[in-house]
Amino acid sequence: MSSENWRTLRVSDICIKVVSGGTPSTRNPDYYGGSIPWLKTQEVNFNRIYETETKITDAGLNNSSAKWIPANSVIMAMYGATAGKIAINKIPITTNQACCNLIINDKIADYRYVFYNLMSRFQEIASMAVGGAQQNLNAEMIRDLEIPLPPLSIQSRIADVLSNLDDKIELNRQTNATLEAIAQAIFKEWFVDFNYPGATGELVESELGPIPKGWRVVKLGEITDLSWGDTKTTKDSYVYEGYVAYSASGPDGFLPYYDYSRDGIVVSAIGAYSGKTWFAHGKWSCIKNTIRFWSIDQNISNEYLFLLSSNRGFWPLRGSAQPFISQTDARNKKILYPNDHLDNQFGLLVRHFYSRI
Repeated sequence: MSSENWRTLRVSDICIKVVSGGTPSTRNPDYYGGSIPWLKTQEVNFNRIYETETKITDAGLNNSSAKWIPANSVIMAMYGATAGKIAINKIPITTNQACCNLIINDKIADYRYVFYNLMSRFQEIASMAVGGAQQNLNAEMIRDLEIPLPPLSIQSRIADVLSNLDDKIELNRQTNATLEAIAQAIFKEWFVDFNYPGATGELVESELGPIPKGWRVVKLGEITDLSWGDTKTTKDSYVYEGYVAYSASGPDGFLPYYDYSRDGIVVSAIGAYSGKTWFAHGKWSCIKNTIRFWSIDQNISNEYLFLLSSNRGFWPLRGSAQPFISQTDARNKKILYPNDHLDNQFGLLVRHFYSRI
């Protein structure tokens, strides 16, 4: 592909507008709970935005610096840990002030091409952030970024190829979410509602409340091999969301220090992600700020342990500014132990879901 007709422009030259958002006062409940999508930078993660976690009202919009951003804009996070991450909004939205919103001039640039160019330069852009405790970008820095632009038709061809790959990735994620939801629904039906195969409906009292007759309560540490993550594995290994390092089925040597080569569960044990749980499959390892465990009881499956431990509120957290899970608390966590090999049946039933994922 010849570069003779390429040119280099600043971000401000290819945008109709570069604008940040705003946050309605959280002291006024009338500003929240409406129908207007309002994006926070935590949701900006090299992705497409179809929905937002928070909605604001017309009053919230009209009494703040928040403003409508048209669909197919490029959004860059400016503050803190997310600085330099970008997204494309596929619906009209509003954003907070930490989002720099690039409304692309489609006569000059394909918004998808701009997105992929800036995404490929994340490390470069993130390194531009300045400040003390919190490293930030600002709108002027982003406006002045230079982008090499081929003719618009070539931009679109490049973007088509990459967008098609992202379409396939997105479809896989949707399929994974469906499979995960099915497994969670079966788990709830059997082990929360106690509507499992062969259920008699007879319940007895226990430390965890009424449970089916014949079931018992055990400590997590009694039926698992549970320990801290690997002290030699670092964030320089393959890192998932900053905490868990593992490879679903990576090549030999992908992780240099450990290779469990077995299914297990990993929970983030320190910091903002404390209590977040992953199912590790194949060749994997995990860093020292995690707790890893797997079943050592032939009647208890790792699938059961994963769905049980990934429920909100399962893990006892200590601390406030820096929450953490102690290994002692993890070992002593009380859980249900089903009878009659019921959990083995459950493991066999949902295992193929996780294999597909």
